[in-house]
Amino acid sequence: MDELIKNLTPLFVAGLAIQQLVELPDAILSQSATYEKYKKPIIRIIAIVFGMWLVIEGNFSVIKAVGGSVPVYVDRLLSALIVSGGTESFNSIIKFMGYAKDDKKTTVAAGANPENSAQAAQEAEENPAVKPQAAHA
Repeated sequence: MDELIKNLTPLFVAGLAIQQLVELPDAILSQSATYEKYKKPIIRIIAIVFGMWLVIEGNFSVIKAVGGSVPVYVDRLLSALIVSGGTESFNSIIKFMGYAKDDKKTTVAAGANPENSAQAAQEAEENPAVKPQAAHA
């Protein structure tokens, strides 16, 4: 997980920079009625264009950072979309990777000791609360 954080840090910083960048047009143009009408698409376009520029110029790769492999054009597009989402995108990735790590630990722990499964089955058979009792006549 530490390696993942290290790999994603430059991308996280780029996402933070984009968040700050998209606040500029809002501060400058917020008095315009036309701007207010098209605010969300304008902000998204600015974020995606700047995100794509950062990904290409900075040679950033979200997919490689999480251990994946896709064609370069797919990687750049996905990375630009993720970076343009700001810090929220990276928080989601880190949270997901944390869940995956915890699930892997649980799976490994259960599989590391096969006696645990056998012992649990034996206890279930011996436990009268679990085992159905025959009707007494």
